[in-house]
Amino acid sequence: MSNYELLKQKIQEAIPSLKEFINGCIIETPHWNTFGQKFEDDIFDEYYIFNGKVYSDDNEIFCKVSEIESDFNLPKCRFGREPMLNDVLEWLKGLHTEIHSINKYGHFHDRVWNGIFSWDLSKPYLKEQNQELIDYLCTLG
Repeated sequence: MSNYELLKQKIQEAIPSLKEFINGCIIETPHWNTFGQKFEDDIFDEYYIFNGKVYSDDNEIFCKVSEIESDFNLPKCRFGREPMLNDVLEWLKGLHTEIHSINKYGHFHDRVWNGIFSWDLSKPYLKEQNQELIDYLCTLG
């Protein structure tokens, strides 16, 4: 599991609303190999939720949100909304870490005011940030 996936999992556990089946939720399910008649654990198919329906990655309606539990094997799935800056800040608030603040330029400062790691404020999603920041945040929680 990559540091990004690990960090995303930590944030989703701390903020349960990120895992609700609402608009913006992404569902990744192991790919069904029709020839081998088995799930491929390393290949995932992606679905997303919008207006009460679940769509495949080719924008076809797959099912209704009310049918998710019967149409997906949820224990094998990864699902939830992508964490954004506000989610990361809420997660950090609950950690009681050495971070003192994040300034208007996106620099994280510790208690001695070292701004080493920066959030690119033009990109709101955690997945769009540089690997150094993701690795740093992963060490905090």
